[in-house]
Amino acid sequence: MVCPCCWHCSWRHGQKGCGGSMPACAVGLLPFQAWGVCFAWLIPIAVQSGQFTRSTTYFTQWDVNLIGLGYQLGFLLLPTLVPMLMWLYLERSFVITVAVEGAMEGSVAQRSR
Repeated sequence: MVCPCCWHCSWRHGQKGCGGSMPACAVGLLPFQAWGVCFAWLIPIAVQSGQFTRSTTYFTQWDVNLIGLGYQLGFLLLPTLVPMLMWLYLERSFVITVAVEGAMEGSVAQRSR
């Protein structure tokens, strides 16, 4: 599955296949996907069967709460935030152009009043 920002960037620039920023997006997303996978692996060990594995893992309640927080970040926040930040970074010139044009239109509209 390709992240929407990578598809948009390659489509917008008329590139076919895996050209342009798609490889950069794929490599850039790997650490955040690994984060989610690692915490998805830790949740059954620390939270769901915590009483049975506590003597082996020595997880305290504080550790279990941090694992739960890491899981939430890895499955709720990072998958939505990181592709958008990557798109903003890779398409800086487009974003700056839109922001400048919007600011100029706003100042022209205020002057005409």
